[in-house]
Amino acid sequence: MSLFQKVIVQKYLKNLSSNLIAENYKKYSEHFNDSAMAERIKALKEEQYQEGFFLRAYIIDKSLK
Repeated sequence: MSLFQKVIVQKYLKNLSSNLIAENYKKYSEHFNDSAMAERIKALKEEQYQEGFFLRAYIIDKSLK
């Protein structure tokens, strides 16, 4: 069972620009395809990693980083 219904996902994807999606997917890929980052993730406790990840992923105002 998926986290969101397909209709809901499609509704919100229609409102996003393809450039924004591509730009953020590139950031996501660079982060998770980096072998050094993968090793750091493995070494951290889940809570430690999640805190930093969510801050970087969801804070829109870049000046807060």
